[in-house]
Amino acid sequence: MACELEEIDQRGDAFWNKGASSPPMKQHLERQAVRGRALVPGCGHGHEVALAVAQGMDALGLDIVPTGIAEARASYPKLAERLVVGDLFNPPAGMRGAYPVGVLIGFFCHRNCRNCRSH
Repeated sequence: MACELEEIDQRGDAFWNKGASSPPMKQHLERQAVRGRALVPGCGHGHEVALAVAQGMDALGLDIVPTGIAEARASYPKLAERLVVGDLFNPPAGMRGAYPVGVLIGFFCHRNCRNCRSH
């Protein structure tokens, strides 16, 4: 899976990158204060991580695609340490159980990206 997603991202065809955070997530966070530590698996280009941090959350983004993380770090240099290459199902040391809040915008879609285009 990582290779397929990496190739898509390298070609600039990351259809999941809309250039901004998810509008429903933004609306939700504007209406409902959420605080604490949050993990954003499949964070892609970091837009949801940036939004979560701006709304006061201690958010960390995790993505299996190095190109996406590199672009996220370039777009959000102040958040670079919060953007990590890794696999949710085999997380880096110290992550397991460390985040009580998970932000899952499109994550499962990415796990099966061949079928995502039809959703």
